[in-house]
Amino acid sequence: MRGRLFWLGAIALLAAWVSAAVAQTDPLPSWNDGAAKQAIVAFVTDVTREGSPDFIP
Repeated sequence: MRGRLFWLGAIALLAAWVSAAVAQTDPLPSWNDGAAKQAIVAFVTDVTREGSPDFIP
């Protein structure tokens, strides 16, 4: 019984981890694709990418 619970827990953790990894592909998943979303994503990308002229440390 303990072995079965261990594997069930391990599978649940793996599923949660995979789900989180997939969710991160779209930084604003609840937003509709449009000019506002694209502008915000572009701004955040520019200011967080080292070497970018707009980088904010």
